[in-house]
Amino acid sequence: MKKSVIRAMASADEFARHIHTNPNTPLNAMQLDILFTVTNTPEAMRPSELATKLNVNRPIITKNAAVLIDLGYLTKVPEDDDGRAFTFALTRSGESLTSGLLGKQYYGNIDKLLAILGKKKLNKLTRLLDEANAALH
Repeated sequence: MKKSVIRAMASADEFARHIHTNPNTPLNAMQLDILFTVTNTPEAMRPSELATKLNVNRPIITKNAAVLIDLGYLTKVPEDDDGRAFTFALTRSGESLTSGLLGKQYYGNIDKLLAILGKKKLNKLTRLLDEANAALH
Protein backbone atom coordinates (compact mmCIF):
# COMPACT_ATOMS: atom_id res chain seq x y z
CA MET A 1 0.00 0.00 0.00
CA LYS A 2 2.74 2.49 0.93
CA LYS A 3 4.50 1.92 -2.40
CA SER A 4 1.34 2.79 -4.30
CA VAL A 5 0.85 5.94 -2.20
CA ILE A 6 4.42 7.06 -2.84
CA ARG A 7 3.98 6.34 -6.55
CA ALA A 8 0.73 8.34 -6.62
CA MET A 9 2.39 11.29 -4.88
CA ALA A 10 5.37 11.19 -7.24
CA SER A 11 3.07 11.02 -10.27
CA ALA A 12 0.98 13.93 -9.00
CA ASP A 13 4.12 16.02 -8.37
CA GLU A 14 5.51 15.26 -11.81
CA PHE A 15 2.16 16.03 -13.46
CA ALA A 16 1.98 19.38 -11.64
CA ARG A 17 5.50 20.28 -12.79
CA HIS A 18 4.61 19.49 -16.41
CA ILE A 19 1.33 21.38 -16.36
CA HIS A 20 2.81 24.47 -14.72
CA THR A 21 5.78 24.89 -17.02
CA ASN A 22 6.20 28.65 -17.05
CA PRO A 23 6.00 30.30 -20.43
CA ASN A 24 8.71 32.73 -21.43
CA THR A 25 7.52 35.64 -19.29
CA PRO A 26 8.55 37.52 -16.15
CA LEU A 27 5.09 36.82 -14.67
CA ASN A 28 4.93 34.14 -11.98
CA ALA A 29 2.62 31.11 -12.09
CA MET A 30 -0.05 32.73 -9.87
CA GLN A 31 -0.12 35.88 -11.99
CA LEU A 32 -0.54 33.73 -15.10
CA ASP A 33 -3.32 31.73 -13.44
CA ILE A 34 -5.12 34.95 -12.49
CA LEU A 35 -4.87 36.34 -16.02
CA PHE A 36 -6.07 33.17 -17.70
CA THR A 37 -8.85 32.57 -15.17
CA VAL A 38 -10.19 36.09 -15.70
CA THR A 39 -9.85 35.53 -19.47
CA ASN A 40 -11.83 32.30 -19.42
CA THR A 41 -14.53 33.13 -16.87
CA PRO A 42 -17.60 34.65 -18.52
CA GLU A 43 -18.87 36.39 -15.38
CA ALA A 44 -16.93 39.14 -13.60
CA MET A 45 -15.22 37.91 -10.45
CA ARG A 46 -14.48 39.60 -7.16
CA PRO A 47 -11.07 38.90 -5.60
CA SER A 48 -12.64 36.53 -3.04
CA GLU A 49 -14.36 34.55 -5.81
CA LEU A 50 -11.12 34.35 -7.75
CA ALA A 51 -9.32 33.16 -4.61
CA THR A 52 -11.90 30.41 -4.14
CA LYS A 53 -11.66 29.34 -7.77
CA LEU A 54 -7.84 29.18 -7.61
CA ASN A 55 -7.87 27.62 -4.13
CA VAL A 56 -5.67 30.29 -2.53
CA ASN A 57 -6.12 32.96 0.14
CA ARG A 58 -7.46 36.36 -0.89
CA PRO A 59 -4.20 38.21 0.01
CA ILE A 60 -2.38 36.12 -2.60
CA ILE A 61 -4.87 37.32 -5.22
CA THR A 62 -4.58 40.91 -4.02
CA LYS A 63 -0.77 40.90 -4.13
CA ASN A 64 -0.48 39.26 -7.55
CA ALA A 65 -3.35 41.18 -9.13
CA ALA A 66 -1.69 44.44 -8.04
CA VAL A 67 1.33 43.52 -10.17
CA LEU A 68 -0.92 42.78 -13.15
CA ILE A 69 -2.74 46.08 -12.65
CA ASP A 70 0.57 47.97 -12.45
CA LEU A 71 1.68 46.30 -15.69
CA GLY A 72 -1.58 47.32 -17.37
CA TYR A 73 -2.97 43.80 -17.93
CA LEU A 74 -5.86 43.97 -15.42
CA THR A 75 -8.12 46.68 -14.14
CA LYS A 76 -10.51 46.99 -11.22
CA VAL A 77 -14.16 47.56 -12.13
CA PRO A 78 -16.17 49.09 -9.24
CA GLU A 79 -19.55 47.50 -8.56
CA ASP A 80 -22.56 49.81 -8.79
CA ASP A 81 -24.35 48.56 -5.69
CA ASP A 82 -21.34 48.50 -3.32
CA GLY A 83 -18.73 51.24 -3.52
CA ARG A 84 -16.13 49.09 -1.78
CA ALA A 85 -16.56 46.02 -4.00
CA PHE A 86 -14.95 45.52 -7.38
CA THR A 87 -14.29 42.85 -9.98
CA PHE A 88 -11.33 42.32 -12.27
CA ALA A 89 -11.36 42.83 -16.02
CA LEU A 90 -8.69 42.37 -18.65
CA THR A 91 -7.38 45.44 -20.38
CA ARG A 92 -6.64 45.45 -24.10
CA SER A 93 -3.00 44.71 -23.25
CA GLY A 94 -4.13 41.76 -21.12
CA GLU A 95 -6.32 40.47 -23.93
CA SER A 96 -3.46 40.74 -26.42
CA LEU A 97 -1.11 38.98 -24.02
CA THR A 98 -3.41 36.03 -23.29
CA SER A 99 -4.57 35.54 -26.88
CA GLY A 100 -1.07 35.70 -28.37
CA LEU A 101 2.09 33.65 -27.96
CA LEU A 102 1.76 33.59 -24.17
CA GLY A 103 -1.62 31.88 -24.48
CA LYS A 104 -0.16 29.26 -26.80
CA GLN A 105 2.67 28.63 -24.32
CA TYR A 106 0.34 28.59 -21.30
CA TYR A 107 -2.03 26.04 -22.87
CA GLY A 108 0.70 24.07 -24.66
CA ASN A 109 0.86 21.08 -22.32
CA ILE A 110 -2.92 20.77 -22.05
CA ASP A 111 -3.17 20.93 -25.84
CA LYS A 112 -0.55 18.18 -26.01
CA LEU A 113 -2.53 16.06 -23.52
CA LEU A 114 -5.70 16.59 -25.52
CA ALA A 115 -3.97 15.49 -28.71
CA ILE A 116 -2.52 12.35 -27.08
CA LEU A 117 -5.34 11.31 -24.72
CA GLY A 118 -8.33 12.65 -26.58
CA LYS A 119 -11.20 14.64 -25.11
CA LYS A 120 -12.90 11.72 -23.35
CA LYS A 121 -9.80 10.59 -21.43
CA LEU A 122 -8.77 14.16 -20.60
CA ASN A 123 -12.25 14.82 -19.19
CA LYS A 124 -12.01 11.59 -17.16
CA LEU A 125 -8.60 12.66 -15.83
CA THR A 126 -10.05 16.04 -14.88
CA ARG A 127 -12.97 14.43 -13.04
CA LEU A 128 -10.60 12.12 -11.13
CA LEU A 129 -8.38 15.06 -10.18
CA ASP A 130 -11.47 17.03 -9.06
CA GLU A 131 -12.58 14.07 -6.90
CA ALA A 132 -9.10 13.71 -5.39
CA ASN A 133 -8.91 17.43 -4.59
CA ALA A 134 -12.40 17.39 -3.05
CA ALA A 135 -11.48 14.38 -0.92
CA LEU A 136 -8.41 16.17 0.42
CA HIS A 137 -10.20 19.41 1.25
